[in-house]
Amino acid sequence: MGRIAFLVLVIVYVGVQNGFAQTHKELEQQMLELFQQGKFSEAIPYAIKAKEAAKKEYGDTATTYRLSLTNLAFIYEKIENYTATEPLYSEVISIWEKTVGENHPGYAVALNDLGN
Repeated sequence: MGRIAFLVLVIVYVGVQNGFAQTHKELEQQMLELFQQGKFSEAIPYAIKAKEAAKKEYGDTATTYRLSLTNLAFIYEKIENYTATEPLYSEVISIWEKTVGENHPGYAVALNDLGN
């Protein structure tokens, strides 16, 4: 491999490791793998980046963004950081209210999540 090709690979690798050029799907997958291993604190940065990527890629009322908020909130719940959890669930409730209304079962689930 030539020196230039090697440098390009290093730049791409470093960029990916720092969250550059990663899609929502890739970040969500990394978060899920860490979560399944019980590495909740390590999963948080990926969940935050996945949430931001989902908002950018799909918009702030999209299902994917709402699910990313819920995932991040759930991880914070696992480490008992309820101060960080509450505003995330509140935003989820707001999205449900804007997109389908208060009579949708998803809205009720989001209220229950916040209550828990």
